[in-house]
Amino acid sequence: MSGKNLHGMVRSPSDRPSSHPEDRSRGMGAPAGDDRPDPAASVHRFAEAIVPRLADFAAVHLRDEFVRGPEARLDPTWTRVGPPLRRIVSLDATPSRRIGHLLPAGQVAHWTDGGPVQAALLRGDCVHISRVTGSAADHFAAQLDAPGLERALHGRSLLALPLTAHGAMLGDALIVGEPERPPYGEREVAMLAELARWAAAEIGGALRRQDAHQTAHRLWRESGPELPAHTAGIDLAYRYAPVQSPPSLLGGDWLDAIPLPGNRTALVVGDVAGHGAEVAVRMGRCKTMVRTLASLDLPPDVLLSRFDRLVRRLGEEYGRDEDFLATCVYAVYDPATRECRIASAGHVPPILVHPDGRAETLRLSPGTPIGYGGDGFGSCSLTPADGSLLALYSDGLVETRHQDLEEGIRSVATRLTGRQRPLEQTCDEVMAGLGTGERLDDVTLLLARLTGPDSPAPVTY
Repeated sequence: MSGKNLHGMVRSPSDRPSSHPEDRSRGMGAPAGDDRPDPAASVHRFAEAIVPRLADFAAVHLRDEFVRGPEARLDPTWTRVGPPLRRIVSLDATPSRRIGHLLPAGQVAHWTDGGPVQAALLRGDCVHISRVTGSAADHFAAQLDAPGLERALHGRSLLALPLTAHGAMLGDALIVGEPERPPYGEREVAMLAELARWAAAEIGGALRRQDAHQTAHRLWRESGPELPAHTAGIDLAYRYAPVQSPPSLLGGDWLDAIPLPGNRTALVVGDVAGHGAEVAVRMGRCKTMVRTLASLDLPPDVLLSRFDRLVRRLGEEYGRDEDFLATCVYAVYDPATRECRIASAGHVPPILVHPDGRAETLRLSPGTPIGYGGDGFGSCSLTPADGSLLALYSDGLVETRHQDLEEGIRSVATRLTGRQRPLEQTCDEVMAGLGTGERLDDVTLLLARLTGPDSPAPVTY
């Protein structure tokens, strides 16, 4: 199909009459109602808002980069070329009149580079054909690599709408009306274009949230502990869940298990105050500082004091990190003596589950947060029985919009109480207690079963 054939069918945003406010409020619902970073869910909502009320068939494509890979970015420079498009949804109004079997979901579509349809969509214009005839039908069938589509489109109304957000092309929507439906007029085109703009904004937001979640997980993995299931005298398991609301922000939790001389192990959970990329960077610095200080084999309270001085010095040197604060709990377990020494810097209290299933909240001297410049950090020394379970966690596990800190601590202690279970199962049970409500902070849980000295290997002769 030539540019001449498209003449009069391409509409720019300035050509579209404003749609009635009521048209904006119907069909799409509230985009903010679903905090999952799921672009496909947004695409399906858009298609279901159109079919069958406004159209008899809708296919929605997204750029394949957004569907396949975790490195997708809303890069406006990519709009200068014709990216491959993945069909996310293909929706017919009724089973008896189907175009979807010719354009199944999951397939990749390519508009001809520099062709009239691609050129219009990349400009942000919609392609409107009141009644599809031979040349236009052949063109769309060839472009979408769908033999037989030319017959299915003949005599129908057609709209190809761009999905753009922040100057970047996200994809497009192909909308078809049966011959019995009146051809789309100015008002219908404007309304569908407005729905497409709303959908693009929601899809773009979902893509950014998805990207932020993937970045959070990647940063956490890169700075995470990669804990073994077992170290000297300790069985380990852990869980991490990123910020849920607002979903675009990164949290500052970290955890670690650090081997020390004499088969001892240091267990760490910390939480840098705030959210965002800068907080993620600070979290990485904190983990590195604690690991470096742990190599000096310092007592827990002394380590936290040195850690506090380093963070305050870092803030003074940069002159902009006055709000660089973190909480941290640091425990050292010696399986030979069964001694466990713990110190806290403003952190939520650990929970110790005894072998008989009784849970005890360890009310340590909490100290002040790291970076605040307190007078010191108290520590305590325990001798837990073999088989005891030590739970370290961040405040995101116990504090939500509808639950205060103390109530959350009691709830976690209750879920840890009872018969001894596999650590992975216990982690799952504790995290399941988070429910479906909004999490205002990321969540970290570290469980350590203190098993005492490892049995010596048998001596053979």
